[in-house]
Amino acid sequence: MIMMIFIYCFYIPIETFEWISGSGGIPYTALVLGFAIPLLRKNHLNTIWEKEGKESS
Repeated sequence: MIMMIFIYCFYIPIETFEWISGSGGIPYTALVLGFAIPLLRKNHLNTIWEKEGKESS
């Protein structure tokens, strides 16, 4: 959770600002992280919910 907050609050905005201001290239890493982290989180939560469902039955 702390990693997500850091990436979304600091890393992605800084990378985007540098790209817009012209001091950096296209922020491929920020784009990948921006799309990948929510998908990874959803997959992880689904895995946990599946394990909880199997254990309770």
